[in-house]
Formats: sequence, C-alpha cells, structure tokens
Amino acid sequence: MRTTHAIIALALAAIIVPAASLFAQDAEELTGREIVEQGVMGSVTGTLVPEGEEWRLQAGGKLYELHLGQYGHDGQAASALRAGAQATVNGFISGDHISPITLETGGATLRFRAEDGRPLWGGMRLGPNAKDPSGNGTGASGPGWGRNRRQG
Repeated sequence: MRTTHAIIALALAAIIVPAASLFAQDAEELTGREIVEQGVMGSVTGTLVPEGEEWRLQAGGKLYELHLGQYGHDGQAASALRAGAQATVNGFISGDHISPITLETGGATLRFRAEDGRPLWGGMRLGPNAKDPSGNGTGASGPGWGRNRRQG
C-alpha cells in the first residue's frame, strides 16, 4: 500500500512540477513600473541593438533591456531608433533593465516617462475603447484623440 502511494505521489509530482513552471514568472521579466520602483536613477551610453520588436543597449560589456512601454512601439519611436546607433538613456536602472525617462540618439530626444517615473502615455486613452472628450467612442484611431507625445 505504501509503495502504491509513493508511486502515485511521484507520478503527480512529475506532472505538477513541470506544469507549475509554465505559470511561474521569470525573475528577469520585469515591467517598466517594477524597474521604476526597484531601480535607481542613472544614465547609460552605448549602442542600440534590436531584438525582435524590442530594443537593447550594449554598454561596457553589458546588454541592457530597454523597457520603452507603449511609446516604444509607436511609429515615432520606431523611426528614430537605428540598429548600431549610439544612444544615451537616462532613466531607472535595475540590474540589466532600464525604464527610460529619455533616450537620445541621432540628434533626437525621445521621452517615455516623467522624472517621477510616471509613463507619459498614462491617461492618454490610447486603448480601443477610448472615448474622446465629447464621449464619442473613437478609440485610438479616432481623429486626433490620443495622439503622440509631441502634442504636449
């Protein structure tokens, strides 16, 4: 009887442990908000490196992951970032992760967060269910509502 229980327990462990790892968050998967909360303010200069749809900064033998948020995936940021270009990133640094306040490259300065860490896209109603000030449900594609950060 004990042998049967031990076999069943081992079988369950063999199934449950690998399944649980599917739901565990990688310790290195940080959000921009977590980096702001855990990190320290700093500045890093290096070379921009694309990785899929994400950007990294190679500096001093270290590869930093840049957490650019919604603005990092809009057409304006994408057009300003160039693989192999020099860049200076000012922002919150936690390990090999940076949540930028600004990113300067090629004569352009892109802004992502306020000095206190608040994302500049916060409150801009960029989602698909966004409503313009009159209450019309125009979403992110509506005429002029929720446009980019250069509007002010």
